[in-house]
Amino acid sequence: MVADARTFSTTAAEITIIDRVSSLMLVVNGTSCAEDASPARDANALGMNVGDTAPDFTLASADGTPVTLHDFRGKSNVVLIFYPKDQTPGCTAQLCTARDDAGAYAAAGAAVFGVNGDDAASHARFIAKHGLTMPLLIDRGLAVAKAYDAVIGIGPLKIVNRTVVGIDRDGTVVFYRRGTPATADILAALPA
Repeated sequence: MVADARTFSTTAAEITIIDRVSSLMLVVNGTSCAEDASPARDANALGMNVGDTAPDFTLASADGTPVTLHDFRGKSNVVLIFYPKDQTPGCTAQLCTARDDAGAYAAAGAAVFGVNGDDAASHARFIAKHGLTMPLLIDRGLAVAKAYDAVIGIGPLKIVNRTVVGIDRDGTVVFYRRGTPATADILAALPA
């Protein structure tokens, strides 16, 4: 039976495998989950690049509130943290770092969102267990992750490729990096 990414359910062992596969694919592509040596994507590379207009979207958060990117235009910078799976070690570390740095993001006028394909119940458990302060958005079909070039695949299985995107108040991508870049690097790219 071929698993459809929209209906894929996981066990604890499969979650670990997904997190490791995501990490491995990042290493194979010349990056690591801990950092990416390049501050911006190559302008000649396919997909999303610094300087591109950020694709608009509307996604529901874990509490059902719709979040629309264009609602932030002219008001605040936005940071999107695309991550593979709730409750996995790498994703937990990444989002807990964003939680711990919430004051720095707020001081920079940035709204921060986690994005992946997990459902509202999974996001709610993840938020409660780790005291996450940023909304987690539900991208069940991974359409938004695809628009931001943040999806990798292994055969029919598609998962989010750990990617951080910084968007300025004008809707322009000012930061784009795979892995888990330092908060200081993300904030340095966002205009005041």
